[in-house]
Amino acid sequence: MPRRAPPADVHDALDAGHVSNFYTPKTAVEALSFLAQYRNNQAWLPEVPPPQPEPQPPDLAPLKRCARDLPMHAAPGSKAAKRGRFSLRSVSA
Repeated sequence: MPRRAPPADVHDALDAGHVSNFYTPKTAVEALSFLAQYRNNQAWLPEVPPPQPEPQPPDLAPLKRCARDLPMHAAPGSKAAKRGRFSLRSVSA
């Protein structure tokens, strides 16, 4: 014989009394599982390391000076020259 759900007035009475009210055992188990996982996560929360400070941006001035002194070229009238793209010709040690 199949089980019948309790009458609607039982559910209404439980809801009015703020009592947990589940329609099936499966939903009750799922709800308790969520509560257990929440509690475990709260217990692990103090284990999280503190936030790290923002890193300082790198000083690019020495690289810009170095790049300015390198011999660069692009073929005149080429697409690369029009776009401002250049290639390294040679570097002497």
